[in-house]
Amino acid sequence: MQRGSGTPAEARRCPDGLYFLFEPGQRPDRSALTEALAAMPQASVSHDPLLHDEVAAPERRDSTRGGDWLELLQWGMTFDCLGLAPGPGVAVPPLVHRFNVPSGFGTAP
Repeated sequence: MQRGSGTPAEARRCPDGLYFLFEPGQRPDRSALTEALAAMPQASVSHDPLLHDEVAAPERRDSTRGGDWLELLQWGMTFDCLGLAPGPGVAVPPLVHRFNVPSGFGTAP
């Protein structure tokens, strides 16, 4: 998807960015990601929507929406890590640059 193409709903479902692709059932969840970050002193979670929602809006504590992403901070830049398990994955846009991705990846068998 090129920037500005598609409907607004498609743009939200398939944002521009760098994608890490996982085999089905292998997407990390928030605890796996935070455990991995613990071994990286130069990286941290800069925003956790679940913790923010608990403090700012306790009635949203049981919401499942906030559990599928974290904002990470590394080298002074923030990165939204979207589509964490068990929440819904992020739609993959057409691949423009392939780095170790087979040409048939993502197509139905």
